[in-house]
Amino acid sequence: MESVSIPGYRVLGVLGRGGMGTVYLADNLDLPRREAIKVLSAELSADDGFRARFLREADVAADFTHPNIVRVYRRGRTDDGLLWIAMQLVDGADAGEELRRGALGAERSVFIIGEVAKALDYAHARGVIHRDIKPANFLLSGPPGPQERVLLADFGIARALDSAGLTAAGSMVATVAYAAPEVLTGAESDHRADIYSLGCALYQMLTGQPPFPATNGVGSVMMAHLHSPAPKVSAARPDLPPAIDAVIARAMANSPPTATPSAGEFASAATQALYSGATTLAPTIRPAPTPGPPWPSTAAAPPAPRRPRRVAALAAAGVAVLALGVTGGYLLARRGNDAPIAAPAATTAATSTPSTAAPVGPPVPAAQIAPLLLSADQVAAILGVPVHGGQITNGLGADANMLVEKDCAAPWGPALHLVYRDSGWQAVAIQVLNESSPPAKGAGPDFVLPRYAVQSLVAFPDAAAAAAFLAGQVPIWQRCANRTLTFLAQDSMAVPVTLGDLRQDPGPVLVMPQTLQNAGDNRCVRALGVRNNVAIDVTVCNHDPDTEGQAARLVDALAAQVGAAR
Repeated sequence: MESVSIPGYRVLGVLGRGGMGTVYLADNLDLPRREAIKVLSAELSADDGFRARFLREADVAADFTHPNIVRVYRRGRTDDGLLWIAMQLVDGADAGEELRRGALGAERSVFIIGEVAKALDYAHARGVIHRDIKPANFLLSGPPGPQERVLLADFGIARALDSAGLTAAGSMVATVAYAAPEVLTGAESDHRADIYSLGCALYQMLTGQPPFPATNGVGSVMMAHLHSPAPKVSAARPDLPPAIDAVIARAMANSPPTATPSAGEFASAATQALYSGATTLAPTIRPAPTPGPPWPSTAAAPPAPRRPRRVAALAAAGVAVLALGVTGGYLLARRGNDAPIAAPAATTAATSTPSTAAPVGPPVPAAQIAPLLLSADQVAAILGVPVHGGQITNGLGADANMLVEKDCAAPWGPALHLVYRDSGWQAVAIQVLNESSPPAKGAGPDFVLPRYAVQSLVAFPDAAAAAAFLAGQVPIWQRCANRTLTFLAQDSMAVPVTLGDLRQDPGPVLVMPQTLQNAGDNRCVRALGVRNNVAIDVTVCNHDPDTEGQAARLVDALAAQVGAAR
């Protein structure tokens, strides 16, 4: 190992090398932890303009606190004048490495992009642009799945390079394969340049190659970014829905679109397109925006007018506990046909006995579960207030993408893709029912939670598969009991939700209350049961002392419907 001395650290070895320098593994001599230290090359360290900008940018990055951004701890210079930056050590690989191994699938790719988008929305809201979005900067830790962590690295370095006009020993800032046209031409750029690069990264993660391969040299790649439309993912991957093409095409429009999408909007559209085969984002190429001052890197962009933070946190998620929007904010990840299903006619459900007692009887066909949902009148009788039902959808929810503690997605929200995706489910029907005349909202303890319920039925091939799914949920719900989770609303505001004790009613039915912090006595209750081959997954949000009983009765009423099906 080459010799390098960094004050306050014991260097243990080399983690990697690149055009900008070398990354070392080191022990922090003052704290009981190991860190990753990037020592920048002699070329970069010797440039006065870069050095000054780098120190400022490192200070900005060090102020970031977000679960999807690699923490910056310290920066300085070695005895021989090389710049270094100490960062959070992430135990794992990066998405670029995983791509070289051919290990990224479509579901994992969209999940990773969604996590990176959270980091970008956080930074963009503070006026900071990354400028080097690429799979190599997406650090991955933990096993693929709901518990995998994704962190975005290298905030600050790329912008400092851009300012100094350096090429980092042959590398370009905003690596050409992912560079937005305005970056390549030196025109003013804003956060949309990062979104363009995110679109390029998703294309590569889905297809295994960048959108414009360098078969004829770097110059041809630059010309393609400037003048060619985004290639179609579906052409390289016929197994993926064509709807994903429109999402990437909009992100990679040659001129930034007048309507400015956020990274989170891009990720949500990509998720919807992948699972439902539909998207509302059309590919558009519009005139570039009128030139204006560039986004500052040390100050946040002017905020839009907003309500006080406390009230906004409560209302922004439409009962932000579950991010289940009243008018379509509940992002759906659908499988198969995404056409709306007709609402069922009112029927009478027997609720006198626990109907989840035994998963017996012939399997309910997957195509017949939607008519088994309760009518609005039936749900109203359970909640004690009039409610109106929204569209019934046949897709699993993707809202857990906004949940920090994804290992607790199961007791947090009903019918989520992260929870059911490997369970062997065959069909799902979900409906959100909202209070017809919600009370006026107040602040703090006076905040009144609009009452609503989510009812969902998830069909499995047979009763044994449904029972196995329920049994597998028990240890997860037990482990997550009494934990406080964090949901990141669309404006990157953290909304804490505290889970309660797990109740297992006879049947069994899993019941767990949830409390929206700083919101008086308002709470939601999750309940999960099984009847025959169908999982019955519900949430009730109310300010009634009997909310837990209402959730259990909602499960029982749905179970009676399933049990009576022929």
